[in-house]
Amino acid sequence: MASRYHVGRSDCIGLALLFVLSISSFMFPSASAEYSILLDESGVNVAISADFAQGVPNKYSNVTRTFTDIPVFAFRLEGDNSSLLAGPLNEAIRAKDPSATATQVQFAASSNGTWMHYDLKFHVEGSTITGQGVMKTNLAWRSLVIATDVVVASYSINRLLPTYLGSEVIGLTEEPSGVPVQQRRSWYFNGRFRSGPQIVATVPSMILFNFTSLARPLEDWVSARSLDRVTTTWRQLAGFNLTFIGRLEDPEAVLVFARTAIYNVETVIEAPGFAQASGDLIISESVGSYGAMIMGYIILVTGFVLIGTLVFESRYHGSDRRFKRGKR
Repeated sequence: MASRYHVGRSDCIGLALLFVLSISSFMFPSASAEYSILLDESGVNVAISADFAQGVPNKYSNVTRTFTDIPVFAFRLEGDNSSLLAGPLNEAIRAKDPSATATQVQFAASSNGTWMHYDLKFHVEGSTITGQGVMKTNLAWRSLVIATDVVVASYSINRLLPTYLGSEVIGLTEEPSGVPVQQRRSWYFNGRFRSGPQIVATVPSMILFNFTSLARPLEDWVSARSLDRVTTTWRQLAGFNLTFIGRLEDPEAVLVFARTAIYNVETVIEAPGFAQASGDLIISESVGSYGAMIMGYIILVTGFVLIGTLVFESRYHGSDRRFKRGKR
């Protein structure tokens, strides 16, 4: 019986230590998203991992096609080579916040002729102010727009859609003539019906580094607090979704086909502790006070676990003695 009690007590202590270790990991929060913005006192770490895809199936059509091919390429920019993107990126950031600067810029992109994937990482300095246990981060730059093209090895990156798909898209907005079957053409941009002329006018703005939709006040974003990780997050969607639906009818059959170009970028901002948002600002506790809060939490929880262990021990010994007396 004594050995059974010893194992139970060790389990309780082990659980307490495991819990303490898991709490300490909260000091290093991480988020996984397509446009991830992680805040700390040294600045802001940004990682964007996104896809421009064509021919994504549409449930309202019999078949979904691409608009046209794009060049096949693969490259990486870092160190001195990153200036091709770092220059325009910094101009776009400073247009929103003159005190902010992007450093450690890294960029990689690849295309298979139908879709393109890219990874962009950089660190933002000058946007965070810390004092009296409070950290204030200005994220006005989050809605940055690089209006000019980013050309790497003669390949258009930022203006991928207007450069390679633009003429095909515009051609499809023109109503055909002399076709023996009845046709109907519909356009949708970001889920809303658009006329052909509206699509033509929108094509030039369908660029990859255009995050104007993120300019909404941060308090209007979808927010959540994680009690287990002690972090606060805000979510919003950027990018675009272009869908063309064509309907062909004759007396014997109806064919519905679609062409799609989708660039959806989910954005997640993550701050330590239970932070607040106001306009472009994220207000949170600094690392020092946050660490004190975590340590206090660890001590409190550990105390509860130890008290529970002692109560368990007391009740166990009491029941064990009663059991022995009963056997006599």
